Amino acid sequence: MAWAAFFICWLTLARHPFILGGMDNQTQAPLADLQAINTAVEQLLAHLQALKGENEVLKQRMDALLAEKSQLMQKNDQARTRLEAMINRLKMLEQSA
Repeated sequence: MAWAAFFICWLTLARHPFILGGMDNQTQAPLADLQAINTAVEQLLAHLQALKGENEVLKQRMDALLAEKSQLMQKNDQARTRLEAMINRLKMLEQSA
């Protein structure tokens, strides 16, 4: 969703006419253009900061999930080892009986 807002701001900036026609607007047009560009750049910077924050949160979540996955794999290996040991003991009991 943040990417969509970023893209809309970028399109606004890219399509903005830098020179407005008319003799009466010669002084005000460049000022209006600069203000519009300034607003678009500020919006882009705000979206950039939001995306950076979101990216950092996602990286932290990924690190936590990778650590959890590692722990679960270790527990799975321990359970497999115990189960194999029990199966082997049962086989030995069966053979000795």
